[in-house]
Order: sequence, then C-alpha cells, then structure tokens
Amino acid sequence: MTGPYGLAWDVASDIHPSFRTITSQAPGDAAARLILQNAIVRILDTPPGSLPDAPSRGYDLKRLLLLEMSLDDIDAEAALVQEQIQLDERVISAEVTIERVATATGVEVLVTIQVDPDWDGPFEFTLSASEAGLKIV
Repeated sequence: MTGPYGLAWDVASDIHPSFRTITSQAPGDAAARLILQNAIVRILDTPPGSLPDAPSRGYDLKRLLLLEMSLDDIDAEAALVQEQIQLDERVISAEVTIERVATATGVEVLVTIQVDPDWDGPFEFTLSASEAGLKIV
C-alpha cells in the first residue's frame, strides 16, 4: 500500500528517459518528501502557463540569473515563489529565501525552502538554478 503521495518519478536531477520510480510507503518518509520536492522543482522550473495539467501554475526560476535585483526585488521574487509552493494542496506553509551567488562560471541562484507539509513536520531543501536547469542540492 502506498502512502499519501503514492508514486512519482525522480526527474529533478536527470532528464534521461529511464526515470527512477519513487514510491511512498508511509506519511513523511524520505520518498514522500522527495516526491513533494520534485513537484516543487517542476513548478519552479516551468514558465507560467506551460504545464498542461496546471495551466495557472509555474514560475521560471532561471530567469533570475540575468536580472539585476535589489534586496526588495529579491524579497518580491521570494514571495512569488512561496505563493507557487503554497498552491500545492499538500503544503500548509512555506518559507523561501533567495540568494544570488557569483561563481566561476557565472551567477547561481540558491533557493532555500522550508516546507511544512500537512502530514509530517517541516523539512528544508535548497535548489540551485543555473542555465542548465534546477537541481536539489
């Protein structure tokens, strides 16, 4: 019997067609968290209106790589990201912080998300956005 999030595919770090299947066996287990993390990555890596099953959802996190942003701009973008995450019915609340980091290859955007899902206490994860895409770090 699968848990409340059932079955999904791990697509966050690999776009190879042989996706890894993830099955949640219990509320709050590591697989259930990974399933929720992947759902969040999918929303934040897809421009608004591009998801066939959720046309009102989406946020293109990669676009923040080239923008000149003030602290107020970063706070405003964090609020938009938070809003998208909280649209997921599994999430009670989310806190989002965005940090732009200069690297040897350019600019990287780090997004730290603390999610309080409705089934098992909060957990935190960080996304790295680059020209190649988003990945959970």
